Amino acid sequence: MKTVLIVGSTSAVGRSVGRLLEKSHKVFFAGRRDADYYLDMGSVDVELPANLHFDVVIHAIADFGGHEEEDYCRAELVNAIGTLNICRLARKLGAGQIVIISSSFANYLPGDPYYNIYSLSKRHADELAQLYCGNHGLPLTILRPTQLYDAESRLKRHQGLFYLIIDKAQNGDEIVFYGSNDALRNYIYLDDFSEVIVRCIQKGITGVFNCPSPRSVKLTEVADTAYKVFNHRGSVRFLADKPDIVDLSAVPGSDLYQKIGYEPSTSLSDGIHQIRNMRELI
Repeated sequence: MKTVLIVGSTSAVGRSVGRLLEKSHKVFFAGRRDADYYLDMGSVDVELPANLHFDVVIHAIADFGGHEEEDYCRAELVNAIGTLNICRLARKLGAGQIVIISSSFANYLPGDPYYNIYSLSKRHADELAQLYCGNHGLPLTILRPTQLYDAESRLKRHQGLFYLIIDKAQNGDEIVFYGSNDALRNYIYLDDFSEVIVRCIQKGITGVFNCPSPRSVKLTEVADTAYKVFNHRGSVRFLADKPDIVDLSAVPGSDLYQKIGYEPSTSLSDGIHQIRNMRELI
């Protein structure tokens, strides 16, 4: 039975994949709260008690940046330097594989609409990890999911527009979009992405992979689907005098799903049904 350390004790991704891995692995969490081991990614260096060993380390912590100077510094410290430190830690722990949860935003370049300190620092993180792990012979898996959502709405603060649509549809309220562009998005259900991570570990898959949903959707489709799930007719309106919501740039696919024999299979309707079911339990 392999031992797995998940760095990100409060991470929605970390907890989700931990639940799956606990069925066949010994799973431990590191982080600042609700963790087996205390670890602060805001530090210049990170350490865990000596003599620990883990077969796999999963790095699931990220800082989403902002527009202020301190946001830039924090994002680079947590995302880039933090990732490098986790790679160093994984080597000390004797790990045979490190899995880094990156983002499709790491593909963006200057001039892309959503190029920002988050995308830049995630790209730096991926490149630092590849450099370090390549130099030290540490098997590395970098996964770049598109926009993640979950039934418990733990990812709501990162997918504000998506969950605003869900909230409006649940109440039967009108949904209003700025501009006249019916923006394109690619949403992947968290449980599906967690299964991807687990299979990468089980099969020892290494490399850098984009992890999109097989199908992108327009915002109006998200709205129409949500209205149907919550049994409301609802209406959608565009404010043409406002700035457009820009499409999220498509990311190139990869052969990862073929390698692991699995691809995300939860439809938008099924995913929103899971959200509705969870809310009905509360």
